[in-house]
Amino acid sequence: MRETPLTLESLCGAPFALEEPTLSPDGSTWVFTLNVGATRHLFTMPVQGALPVPITGGVNGFAHPSWSPDGQRLCADSRGGVWLLDRNGSNRRCLTKHAAGDSWAGWFPDGQQLLFGSRRRGWSQVWALPVEGADEAECLTPLPRDFKNARLSPDGRLLACFCQDRENLNRSEVWVFPADTPGDGRCLTPPGEYWETGAVWLPDGKTLLLNSESPADGWARLYRVSVEHPFEQREALTEPGAEESGPLLSSNGKYVAFTRQVRDANELFVGLSASGRPKRVELPMGSVQPLSLSDDGKTLYALRESYTEIPHLARIDVASGNSNALTPTCLPGFTGGDCAATRAIKFRNREGVDIEGRVWTPADVASGKEAYAPLIVRAHGGPSAHFRNCWDPFAQWLVAQGYALLDYDYRGSSGHGREFRRALYGRWGDAEMLDTYDAVAWALANLPFVRRERIGFWGASYGGYMAYHALAQQPEMFRCAVAACGDTELYDSIYHGNRSGRLDTIRQMGDPEANREAYRQASPIYRVEDFQAPLLISHGRSDTQVPVIMTEMLVRELKNQGKFHEVKIYDGEGHGGMRPENTLDQWKRETDFFNRHLKGSGA
Repeated sequence: MRETPLTLESLCGAPFALEEPTLSPDGSTWVFTLNVGATRHLFTMPVQGALPVPITGGVNGFAHPSWSPDGQRLCADSRGGVWLLDRNGSNRRCLTKHAAGDSWAGWFPDGQQLLFGSRRRGWSQVWALPVEGADEAECLTPLPRDFKNARLSPDGRLLACFCQDRENLNRSEVWVFPADTPGDGRCLTPPGEYWETGAVWLPDGKTLLLNSESPADGWARLYRVSVEHPFEQREALTEPGAEESGPLLSSNGKYVAFTRQVRDANELFVGLSASGRPKRVELPMGSVQPLSLSDDGKTLYALRESYTEIPHLARIDVASGNSNALTPTCLPGFTGGDCAATRAIKFRNREGVDIEGRVWTPADVASGKEAYAPLIVRAHGGPSAHFRNCWDPFAQWLVAQGYALLDYDYRGSSGHGREFRRALYGRWGDAEMLDTYDAVAWALANLPFVRRERIGFWGASYGGYMAYHALAQQPEMFRCAVAACGDTELYDSIYHGNRSGRLDTIRQMGDPEANREAYRQASPIYRVEDFQAPLLISHGRSDTQVPVIMTEMLVRELKNQGKFHEVKIYDGEGHGGMRPENTLDQWKRETDFFNRHLKGSGA
């Protein structure tokens, strides 16, 4: 029995947004970010857990904290600049700031210089800056490309990072640059459509561990790669068949931890970095992010969460899988037993492809007290993303209000291999929508509490785009739909949105000039005449991923066609991740909308 009533306010304002935890070099102290109202600030906490202590405050937030090698100072980014502060938050000063934005930072091994990212030359490049003195920052990756995840070799002489190929958008490359003197970089990725990320250095400074999705098998796997001979000396440490990510080394480089996706959860593996024979750590299913691995490979600190647990720091015994939570695992007055019941599902779509998902069932239906429940079909964003076994406060709220939820990874989702992900290429508004309608058919055939006339749709980002297609293509299947920050006219979005969104669309749908008709066919704005069900739309006015003009164009057409709709534009908000007060307003609007159209007289 829940100790206190569940409210949207308690879910929206709860301290479950712990992010970016980093352990100090001596293993004694955590630093991480938490929301303080609408702003993220830095907090520290002893390694074994205690009440977090804020070390920053005020109206300007901080992100991406990083410990100095001696553990006495931190760097973090704030207000478009890189800042330096003592471990208790004192002696705060800005080291570099540029109008184009300076962000994330890391330390050279000697503690005398910082790495940081900046777009001051029009690309996301890696720069170096002395901690003391007034020397100018120096660009270490002078090529006209966007570089990410920079990692210094143990001796600080080489820099590894990855970037997307400008000529082939289906290729991600690992590069190595000199870090001590300016010089040309070298690409370590073999020719072909490889997708490589997440490189970390072994102690010898000559070898990298990285994730590589090769064209040979189409699965992201762990590889060991020689920096001097990257094509010839390249060894796979794991077998194909699952997506792997995040190699984390112990400080001595002897052991490695990584995760492997299984359905909507990820499994944790730990093993010797040289053997390629990792063992699975026996943990309850959920999401786990390795943070720090002991030199003997026996203890792992990680960020964990699941459908029943909020994100929390945990100390894991690798041999037994025993996990000791260092921060709260649930909201005040709320336990795992209060959470919604869920179960994994799998069905085969009309084209013979297996689709995985999950059903959330209201307590009254699970207990037999109620025979029926309205069903909300939920589509994730991306499309190269997937539903995760993680804490979802709004889902908990909807199920507590008596709604059943159906989540599914449509074709195009990540985590299921290259073939599945690329099945959406050239088929936006088609393949994923067929999977949606097959998911509804599965629900009607297998969930006795679902009624055909009580099915709604919810989606954000790419899921919002899918909501518009659902109303146009199957106007009688869904009683209503909720769409947040969804695209409506793909060709126009290409030229109004940011670089990230533009490249993602071109990668999957091809050149917009050469495929203009395909872009039009995939744009739901041209099917507004077919809409029948009520539609609730929300968007952030400052969204650069999917510009708000996409919603403005749709609303104009909805008005012209006389279609019932409601719309809310949130000033100052971008693409998701809104301030708490706006998140609360959005959740209230969506709850009221579903209540009216799936439960009330509007249904």
